[in-house]
Amino acid sequence: MVGTLATVNSYLIPPLVSQFKQRFPGIHLQIHSQPSNDIVSNILADRFDLGICLLPLVHDRLSTVPIFEERLVLVAPTQHPLRQSRLPMKALAGLPLVLMPADYCLRKMVEAECLEAHVKTDVVLEMTSPEGILQAVAEGAGLTILPELYVRLRSPAARFRLIELYDPVPRHSVGLVSLVNRYQNLAAKEFATLCRTTMAHLMTKSQPFPSRRNPPRA
Repeated sequence: MVGTLATVNSYLIPPLVSQFKQRFPGIHLQIHSQPSNDIVSNILADRFDLGICLLPLVHDRLSTVPIFEERLVLVAPTQHPLRQSRLPMKALAGLPLVLMPADYCLRKMVEAECLEAHVKTDVVLEMTSPEGILQAVAEGAGLTILPELYVRLRSPAARFRLIELYDPVPRHSVGLVSLVNRYQNLAAKEFATLCRTTMAHLMTKSQPFPSRRNPPRA
């Protein structure tokens, strides 16, 4: 069994599983979409073989292998009056935000980035589903901050505008997590390899913002 983040599950897992099943048609694969903390708990309880979680993650019983880095962007409906293509984090002050609940790792990371930029977030709605959040944003409930790849690969460009954030650039690592002493058979090793190769293909396909830590101000 494999636990994955909800955002990663939507765009990485379908092509990855397709390739994996071609290689190992006889293996029964179970994928569970869960918050990062729940994935870690299930791995520690030996209920999951692998997890795809947010990093960093420090635990003496866990082994982590980074797969890729996710960049977060501000997502606005196309009709929103905000027209800038990029904004410093401090510009989030006063903007109505639709975010995940406070106990979710992604929300904690957003809040940490806002704290570094000395910004107090104005959260008008909390939802556990990324797809639900995007639907709420599309209908005018507010704006959101989500992984760039998730929005680009899951939603038509006509529905949303993605606004690059900087000072600081909100980003985090995503990686494979497993028990330190758990035996990894050929199928598990191939799953890990496919995670990296599939992500490399998706990142090329999505044409995200150019990689830069602190872009010049508009």
